[in-house]
Amino acid sequence: MALETVRLLPLGDPSAAPFGIHLVVQGDGFVTLSNADDLATVYLVAIKSDDEAIVELAALKLLPNRLDTLYDAEPRFTNPALEARFDRERERLKQLRTKAPFFPRLFLPQGTPAEGWLPPLFYSKLDRTFFTPPSPRYPATSLVTCHDDAFLASNGLPLYSSTAHRYLYCQKSSRKSGPPVVFSADKAEELLEALTEAFKSDETREQMLESFPSKAIRDAAKDAPNLSLAEHVTPFTFYDTPFLLTGFSPLNLDELADLISGRPWESVVSDVKHPLASEPLRHAWVGGQISMPRRLLFAHDGAGMDAVEIFSLKLTAFRQVAQALLSFSQVVGQPHLDVHPRHVLFDLSGAGDGLPLFWTFQARLHGLATASEGVPDVADQRVVLPPRNPMVPYAAQEVLEFQLAGFRPAELYLNEVLESKKTRRLDGRLSDPYGLYPAPRNRDRVLIQLQPEGPDFGVKTIFIRLNREDRPTPRELPFVSEPVELSDQGMQKIQKALGIRIPGARYRIFPDFGEPSDLYGLGIVLLRLLLANDAQDAHSLARSVARMLKNFGSDSGGVHLDELRQDPDAAAILSKVNVFYDPADRVKGRPNGIPDALWDRALTLALRLITRIPGYSYAADHADFDEIHRTGKLERVLQEATLLGTEVSSLLFGRQSLNLEIQQVVAEVLAEGMR
Repeated sequence: MALETVRLLPLGDPSAAPFGIHLVVQGDGFVTLSNADDLATVYLVAIKSDDEAIVELAALKLLPNRLDTLYDAEPRFTNPALEARFDRERERLKQLRTKAPFFPRLFLPQGTPAEGWLPPLFYSKLDRTFFTPPSPRYPATSLVTCHDDAFLASNGLPLYSSTAHRYLYCQKSSRKSGPPVVFSADKAEELLEALTEAFKSDETREQMLESFPSKAIRDAAKDAPNLSLAEHVTPFTFYDTPFLLTGFSPLNLDELADLISGRPWESVVSDVKHPLASEPLRHAWVGGQISMPRRLLFAHDGAGMDAVEIFSLKLTAFRQVAQALLSFSQVVGQPHLDVHPRHVLFDLSGAGDGLPLFWTFQARLHGLATASEGVPDVADQRVVLPPRNPMVPYAAQEVLEFQLAGFRPAELYLNEVLESKKTRRLDGRLSDPYGLYPAPRNRDRVLIQLQPEGPDFGVKTIFIRLNREDRPTPRELPFVSEPVELSDQGMQKIQKALGIRIPGARYRIFPDFGEPSDLYGLGIVLLRLLLANDAQDAHSLARSVARMLKNFGSDSGGVHLDELRQDPDAAAILSKVNVFYDPADRVKGRPNGIPDALWDRALTLALRLITRIPGYSYAADHADFDEIHRTGKLERVLQEATLLGTEVSSLLFGRQSLNLEIQQVVAEVLAEGMR
């Protein structure tokens, strides 16, 4: 059974390109890989040669047609900002692909009307082609996305430059008398109805029959004057959109971990929405090797070495994710802040007659631009802003708090103006009677906005960066601001306001996000790899572990696994039998060759990543990192994970059936020496 596709655009020089990018068709639509990120839609595409041979599968990432009202309250999500996000991700991919293999493979198609962009494209079901829709009033003119803020404002429409609203319009009609020709993806049917009427109108019918881009539709309209375009045409990209084309990775972290653990492949793709649910797609993807029965080297070992192999492979997956985060931070200069299973995908290369299938995976870290930079209204101050929709339970507490907090009302008191050379800073205190939220830490930034109802000092915003000398209380924050530009008149007004309450202030705390926030997500990834199966997923694990850890505070000296295991439920959750997916493999007495000491080291690694206990955890709080060497903790994590993985893999290839007990004793001695 052949894979059904529709050609979208050439890959390379259109005059000589032997390859094309084809959308994969399934049923009545195109195969969608992801709508999880509400800032993008990802389609499955096939790169095919002129003779229709499939070279490989890929992923095409676009702005969705409809995202308008989602971001009205988010100033950083304007049309220019959303487009810049694609540019930023493309540039990061170019940088990262030269440094490490843990990122998506980027393809760079040429020949699109604007490099890296697609025009508005509608799909004709009659001849299976794409076309840019014409203006219903002037059929020889193509509709385009309106970037003209003056035109939009004159028609009472939201501006392109300052909102996420977009409109398709006829530029020629905007210069003529009469109502403008404007359409929105929210009511795409209005455009199709208008084009249908244009085929019927005496004024435009001849032009439509002569210049409409789809020949099949022109021919159908000649034969059927009452042809309805809504029956034969569907929008693909309603507006022009930036795009990214990357290699296709078929498995996310959850799927790979479960399959390694013994989950049947059929249950993974039982959902028809899975990209490899259909047999043609599985065969198009490297010959359908996922169905190969040989997944592990020790699948039929009777001494429990299959558990060791699964443990080793999961540690390999963890190390690859850790290496990806480290490489990202080193190259980009900021934390990722959005690591979770949908952003950790895996390639599987064809194993042939060599290694089993699950010895050949390669992690690919996605979500490279979901965390952005910038602060509203303060252009000269840059902070890292976390993703809009952080995923629980992988998002660190400070990331969740940032999204919940927003701007909060406060009282502002100014003590004095500090002047030095050409700068002026404000000394004062910020008071929130309901409690500062989130609790500020060293190096966090605070943006204070003065509202119109308050006094006019000629300054709308005050920006603060906390230092070690600042000692905030739960409700009050003393501060010295960053330099502010004050006129002499503003200076006089401030002098009169010193020491009194200034009404109409709002504040928002911007944490100094760094590697501790990525360490937390990495720890949840490791717990998920080690312990999740058909009986407990990452969410239930995170809740259970949080309950276990509630009595381990800063004065506890760290988490002690022996104490946790005194609770039978906790002992069951943390048991090494959980490396198996199938409950039949988790029965009592089933051989499991994982040494207890190495298993506990892996659990301890995960617990040190997700906790914030001074002297035990990798980070005591979200600001606990070296500002000069900002990836030092990630490097330590990777070193420890690599050492652990090496010791585990050595069990597989060192006459394991004879010396397993000896190696376990050695591992315990080594573990004691590292404490």
